[in-house]
Amino acid sequence: MKPTELALSPLDVLHTTELELTPDAVQKTRHWWSLWLLAAVVVAAVIVGNVVWKQVERRRADAQITLDLKKPPPLVEPVLLRRISEDQARLLNASIPLITGPVPAAAPFLFGQIGSDAERATDCLAATIYYEAANESLAGKMAVAQVVLNRVRHPAFPKTVCGVVFQGSERRTGCQFSYTCDGSLARRPSTTTWETLRTLARSMLGGMVFAPVGYATHYHANYVSPYWSSSLDKVHVEGAHIFYRWKGGWGTPRAFR
Repeated sequence: MKPTELALSPLDVLHTTELELTPDAVQKTRHWWSLWLLAAVVVAAVIVGNVVWKQVERRRADAQITLDLKKPPPLVEPVLLRRISEDQARLLNASIPLITGPVPAAAPFLFGQIGSDAERATDCLAATIYYEAANESLAGKMAVAQVVLNRVRHPAFPKTVCGVVFQGSERRTGCQFSYTCDGSLARRPSTTTWETLRTLARSMLGGMVFAPVGYATHYHANYVSPYWSSSLDKVHVEGAHIFYRWKGGWGTPRAFR
């Protein structure tokens, strides 16, 4: 004889399985479900807590920026250098870490004037590119030009390109761009070089942005060490130049207009 074959429906199988569970098995199942539920609650709490904490920190930072901008802008210090060797300066500069936070790109600078004003601004920006970054790459030249344009929009500096470039040049010490007071202007660029740099200057005045330096307002060569370098935020290194922005609200996009 053949064994009797029983036809069980899926519902019968489910009921049979449930009946076969021992009390210990049921207890263990409930225990694991409780652990999973607890873990889900903990994860959700952590996520919500992080969101709330970030909002609190953001509001606190915004409040601090608003407070900073209600005060007078920082003073523009003369470029006084530490009396150390070039090798010592490089080591000291390298010991200052780059900031770890965001470095937002500067908004495009759109020079709205034409005629002689535009020509003067173009010449002053081209001269700074030449005397400050002639041996740098295109990126290095643009980085220097970006600092000039950032300064024009910052309340601590003069409101014109030429005013920024020649700030302090009437004094024996204190010129912001060394070439304006150390005799470098006696060295003239070739016609071809000059026209190339004027083209770059016009592009920067027409809205081209060098994003990596953000809103940097200061820079110096890596073989010198200004006294102010450690008091600012180090934001970028491009070629032989190191770029900085002011700490606090005066180094944020809201300070530039």
